[in-house]
Amino acid sequence: MSVILGRNASVGIGFESTEGTAVAAARTARLASLSLNVASTRARIDDLSLGGTSYLKARYLEQVEVSGSMEILCYYENGSLASFLRACIGGTWATTGAGPFTHTLAPGAEPPAVTFRTARDTLNTTGALQRGDVIAGARVTSATLSAQTPGILRLAINFVAMSSTPGSAPSPSLPAHDDPILSHAANRWRWNSVDYTPRSISLDLENAVEGLRGFGSASITGAAVTGIRNARMTVTRFKTNDNWADANTAGTESDGDITFTSGTDQFRINLFNAQVPEAVTLAAQSVGLVEESAIFESRDDGTDPPVQFVLVNDDANAEDS
Repeated sequence: MSVILGRNASVGIGFESTEGTAVAAARTARLASLSLNVASTRARIDDLSLGGTSYLKARYLEQVEVSGSMEILCYYENGSLASFLRACIGGTWATTGAGPFTHTLAPGAEPPAVTFRTARDTLNTTGALQRGDVIAGARVTSATLSAQTPGILRLAINFVAMSSTPGSAPSPSLPAHDDPILSHAANRWRWNSVDYTPRSISLDLENAVEGLRGFGSASITGAAVTGIRNARMTVTRFKTNDNWADANTAGTESDGDITFTSGTDQFRINLFNAQVPEAVTLAAQSVGLVEESAIFESRDDGTDPPVQFVLVNDDANAEDS
């Protein structure tokens, strides 16, 4: 079900050493939306569940499903973006420099198991957070990193989990509002050595994660990557040429990137070996402008990763970002 959020709602994240065993939240992000589904299904087993007068006894096959989605606001630092991106694609942040520091992340073999700790309401007179959830053994099934003009960069994730327990909210340290990643902080999407001015961008990450079930538990006992993972960037712009449509026809492949900048802070998305696999979409407006949307899909060539994130800030440890 969807959950009504109060002011200063947040979600903490911690990486689990034992999958399904909840850990403390090392970092906290501002929570823009949350949908959490915990469903228990009980099916009667007729040959075991009837008493001497043919009425029900307590013989059921139980199945528990935990899944959900959430959206966080993105900051250059102190907003947990680095931790959530690692939860989305796996891998390990690599840091270089001596301040400002450059942190780089490429995908790992599979997304790691994490604990989410939500703080979702402000129902008392002092504004303190009272309600929360401890979501353990969670893995990100898909994620979308998007921004529109004008707007703040947002990260939406979908997940499956092993358990969810309601409880009192934690007391998080939330990032200030003064350094969010804003749409006007990036002025171009570069692909095939040409700069384009976007109206909106949306990076879709698909992990093909499936929950695993085994004896000894009514809920999932873990998760695994089951198929093909994808990284696809959808870019919308005002149409000024036929470059994208021509690239779709020709099968052109090239690297793409977009960089957001605030002072010395930066956030960059690199999409390597990207093609335009589908027909370009056009939308004409009444004033005569034409919007064009294209999907850029990356591939792994064994040298460059399909997608890469770069953060530049004052944090010596990328996870503090």
